[in-house]
Amino acid sequence: MRKNVKGLVAITDQYLPFREPVVEIGSYQVPGQEKLADLRPLLGEKAFIGCDMRAGPGVDRIEDVEGLTFSTGTVGSVIMIDTLEHVRDPRRALAEVYRVLEPDGVVVASSVMDFYIHDHPADYWRFTPEAFAYLFEPFDQVLVGWQGNPEKPHTVFVVAVKEPSVDHAAALREIQEAYRRSNGTPYWRMAQVYYALRDLAANLRGWNNRFGFELVARGTAGSAASLGQHSLPQIQTVGATLQVKSSGTPSPS
Repeated sequence: MRKNVKGLVAITDQYLPFREPVVEIGSYQVPGQEKLADLRPLLGEKAFIGCDMRAGPGVDRIEDVEGLTFSTGTVGSVIMIDTLEHVRDPRRALAEVYRVLEPDGVVVASSVMDFYIHDHPADYWRFTPEAFAYLFEPFDQVLVGWQGNPEKPHTVFVVAVKEPSVDHAAALREIQEAYRRSNGTPYWRMAQVYYALRDLAANLRGWNNRFGFELVARGTAGSAASLGQHSLPQIQTVGATLQVKSSGTPSPS
């Protein structure tokens, strides 16, 4: 969880109030972020269900976003903050989110682009603004935003409405301007300096020309299915040295 996208949740609820129940996908609070990642205080007394694929702090209900167990049209709003990069099939996940949302339902989602690999528990994707526009095509009114260097923003986000009964264009413009005001601060201007210095340091240390490889075993018949759904080898890369550990027992996704 990052401060800018947590603020996006509060801003959206101010101008386009979340309908209940509010479902957060990816609500697991990783160690050290328990307070920062807690969205419940932002929403007051609204019915809130924290969902994640694993049990832990902030999780009320175990859910796989690619196959949600909520009935169709029973969820008022969905929040997915810095979650979609950890989902194997984002297109399928968004189809499920669309299905469970009721008409006039709101979804707020964010993800990272210029950001390090972070396993919570796995890290699959980096999204451009165009990618988010594509993923949220089924929704009727969509605000796509980004923050950072225009050539490689650190944040990409969406506020979208399913089958709106009224025009929410004015509210989406208010969200856009409120987000701009709240993040046009010295803190976020200095963040760009940090990203530039990070890249410079990586160049000086030679990190921008290191190598990593993955040898993925597919079984003797050349079929991934022969190993089971989650039986791919576990890869550990240390510097330029590749270590491959065979996975004898399928590990949980």
